[in-house]
Amino acid sequence: MSDRKVYGIDDIPQDIVDEIEKGYQGRSTPELDHLMMSIKDIVKDNVVKFEFYRQQHMYYEICCPDGQKYTFPVPLEDVMDASLFAQEKAITYMRYIRKAMDAGTFVVSGCC
Repeated sequence: MSDRKVYGIDDIPQDIVDEIEKGYQGRSTPELDHLMMSIKDIVKDNVVKFEFYRQQHMYYEICCPDGQKYTFPVPLEDVMDASLFAQEKAITYMRYIRKAMDAGTFVVSGCC
């Protein structure tokens, strides 16, 4: 036998209605909370270091509070005539880190 229940439209419990209205958010994963770094935590008192150049992108590496090194691209078309240095304050590159996180190009490259 199945544990499924059938409800009429007026009989749906409020907790189910609330869940439907907010949309499925996935299961709660408190065991992974330490992996969620904010951009502020990443750049605070930190530096980025140039790693390599490839296809119109400069790739920088940053050591994050989670103990991992991450690599992210900086497109040369965005830089225009600005200077790029081998090492720089991370807050200067906050824009590119955020873009890389959104695009999925902020990738683990080793351990600190």
